[in-house]
Amino acid sequence: MQGEPLPRRIGALLGEQVQCVLATIHAGHPDLHLMAFAFAPDLKEVYLASLEHTRKVRNMQAHPIVGLLWDNRTRRIQDHIDGVALSAAGRVRRLSGPQREGAAAALLQRNPTLKALMDNPAVVIFAIDIMQYRWVQGYSTVQQYSPA
Repeated sequence: MQGEPLPRRIGALLGEQVQCVLATIHAGHPDLHLMAFAFAPDLKEVYLASLEHTRKVRNMQAHPIVGLLWDNRTRRIQDHIDGVALSAAGRVRRLSGPQREGAAAALLQRNPTLKALMDNPAVVIFAIDIMQYRWVQGYSTVQQYSPA
């Protein structure tokens, strides 16, 4: 994977992971949320679902710029050398209509255990329009990618 183009490595890491950490702002401080996600093949969007009346949704509505984090930790010391942390910054957009249905299908395909959540009438679905990814591997490799 090391010699692959960065967008391909990003897609591979996202494809291996089932959860990400969503960073929002609450009362002027970072607020972290573990989330199931799906993503667009072109890496321009990441999709999230949540019940409407949650703090994370209120945070995203009040401060629509958010961060996301994925990693490939194995809980071994070698992670300091081989480990990857992938972060992304993006703007939140609430989905409706056909876009919402497409994102809902993508979320369910990646994680069928979301069915009860997705069937709840209070669920809202968001796209995070990714401005930039940041790939950090070990102590010295840092690369950035902005989907066009």
